[in-house]
Amino acid sequence: MRSINLLRTAAEAELLRLRAMLARQGRRTACGALAAIFTLSVLALAEVAGWQALHFYIAPIWAPLILLGINFVIAGVFGAMAAWSSPSNVEREAMRVRQQALARISHTDE
Repeated sequence: MRSINLLRTAAEAELLRLRAMLARQGRRTACGALAAIFTLSVLALAEVAGWQALHFYIAPIWAPLILLGINFVIAGVFGAMAAWSSPSNVEREAMRVRQQALARISHTDE
C-alpha cells in the first residue's frame, strides 16, 4: 500500500513538473515570437529612417553596414532573452519530490 501511495506521489509530482515546464516553454516561445515580430517590423521602419539619415552624413557604402550592426545587436538581445530560461522553483521541487518518492519505492520493494 505504501508503494502505491509513493507511486501516486511521484506521478503527481511529475505531472506538476511537466505543467510548470510547459508553461515555461510557452512563455519562452512567446518571447521568441515577440522578438521575431519586433525584429521584422520595428527594425524595418528603423532601417528606412536610419538609411535616410545616414546617407547624408557618411559614404553610401557605410550606411547599410552600420544599420546591419545595429540590427544584429538588437536581434541578439531579444534572442538571448528568449534563450534565458531555467527551471522554476516549482519544477525543481516537483522533481525532488518525484525522485524521493521513487527512491522510497525502490527501498520499500527491497
